[in-house]
Amino acid sequence: MAQPGPLFIAGNWISGGGRPDQRIVDPATGDQTGTLTCARPEDVSAAAKAAADALPLWSATSPQERGETLGRLATAVRQARDRIAPLITAEMGKPLAEAKTELDGVAGVFDYFSKVVASNTAPQELITPGLRRIIERQPVGPVLILNTWNFPVETVSTPLAPALAAGCSAVVLVNGVAPSSVIAFAELLDEAGLPPGTVNLLSGDGPQISTQLIADPRIAHVAYTGSVTVGRVLAAQAGQAIKRATLELGGNAPAIVLPGADLPMAAKSLAGKRYWNTGQVCTAPNRIYVHRSH
Repeated sequence: MAQPGPLFIAGNWISGGGRPDQRIVDPATGDQTGTLTCARPEDVSAAAKAAADALPLWSATSPQERGETLGRLATAVRQARDRIAPLITAEMGKPLAEAKTELDGVAGVFDYFSKVVASNTAPQELITPGLRRIIERQPVGPVLILNTWNFPVETVSTPLAPALAAGCSAVVLVNGVAPSSVIAFAELLDEAGLPPGTVNLLSGDGPQISTQLIADPRIAHVAYTGSVTVGRVLAAQAGQAIKRATLELGGNAPAIVLPGADLPMAAKSLAGKRYWNTGQVCTAPNRIYVHRSH
């Protein structure tokens, strides 16, 4: 059995110490493959503090430096692809080829934001008769990121890459169903040269940890990928705390087959998209409109 999946706080990997743990299970067999360290309330507070303490140093780096760090991370993901992909398959259950495709997308996200931030270096100046306005972008602050199990590394990276590019620090609450790939990914974050505390990793009782962090004044933004039901709860909590929230919830994905389309090809393509990842994709078509000319 694998070693307990640790917490990552202020640049330190933490497990044991009397902390509770939870089982990690292979969905194909039901067998336990490992255990996951569960954060205590003091760990949650320590992660928020670490992110807040790291914010001044990380946000003070130049856009070029942040771009270089994100670029190194993209390279590290590609190099670790064949090592991390089996962890996604073992815990989430998707085929190995699709797990590798997920990691290719993760590397692409960091590549993209490495270039975006490196090219966005100057304040924007607006001049109108009698007025001169300067818009200077500032990081909002530490971001809480809650991922989901069906694309475990991708749903961390999609909000994390722009947050890091903007100069924000982060606390990631890993989904307990498929955590090992995210823990392996967090090792790459450490190796990429991010200052300690810039990215912190927690696991355990999701509702309890997220509630504590959203209420924590050191957390400035909430990013969540998952169900509409949980999204409503998080939106209400963020609203109560007057905090911004970015919620990527259940999909609403109509497909339209236009006149002149190759109907057999469209049918094959849409069926594949509908059942990709056994339908556990927010972009899976949920209704199809076919022009009457077909």
